[in-house]
Amino acid sequence: MKTTRELRKELQFLEELPSPNFVIQRVISLVSSPETTVSQLHDAISMDPSLSAKVLKLANSAYYAVPKKIAKLSEAIMILGFKTVRNLALSVFAKESYFSEPIPGVDEKKLWEHLVLTAMAGEVVAEILSFPNREEVFMAGLFHDLGKIIMGLVSPRYLSGIVEYARLSKKQFHDVEKEFDAPNHCELGELIFEMWNMPEIVVQVAAHHHDPFNAPDEALKDVVSMVHLANAVSNIVLEGYGMNFAIPLVDVEVWKYLRLRPKIFEKIVNRTHEKLRYVEEF
Repeated sequence: MKTTRELRKELQFLEELPSPNFVIQRVISLVSSPETTVSQLHDAISMDPSLSAKVLKLANSAYYAVPKKIAKLSEAIMILGFKTVRNLALSVFAKESYFSEPIPGVDEKKLWEHLVLTAMAGEVVAEILSFPNREEVFMAGLFHDLGKIIMGLVSPRYLSGIVEYARLSKKQFHDVEKEFDAPNHCELGELIFEMWNMPEIVVQVAAHHHDPFNAPDEALKDVVSMVHLANAVSNIVLEGYGMNFAIPLVDVEVWKYLRLRPKIFEKIVNRTHEKLRYVEEF
């Protein structure tokens, strides 16, 4: 695997790709601080009227099942919470920046639905396993495979070749990547998120959602492991949407670490199936 410095040198033009603007960066920063008030977060999002409107629309989606219509951004923040509103803002940024235009070699609609369902599956996993920070799992799941889009922008022919080979050989996308001496989607995701100064949890999940026990931060092992599991479940429910064409396997160490049992796994898959109808709302 190439070092981050080597990748940066080879892929300097990544700096030209869309990155979170000031408003998104401000939202991330505010939500990371325990001192932030509703008013401060409201004022930050309100600097971008288009973002505010889209966050409100998502807040009123059936996925969040609020008892009455949320009419104001401040209400959305108070009812849904800071982290959920942050996740909504991030989903707007990701979809508009990377999934609104065709990219050769990518079915952007299917890949976006894979990311959203992985985020939802992550929340299901967190809820069933009684993990307190399910919003963090959602955020990390939403961005875990963005490196595939980056690969499509960097080298469309290379990405198309991997997808076609994976399809014909009935293999996982990541397993095919290992057969080539080039940056894989995990490395590209890690690199781009470091360049954007995204939260470390997003960086580590992007880098290690296929090998959770190689993540350097022990404190993030829970979230990395849960996104690894959520990714597998999403690939089961939406077969092929994540560019994977083999039965996804959950790492045995993750299975042990999360203390999974067949009935628990089945429950997670069934709950994720139930969430499928909400994917298109994002």
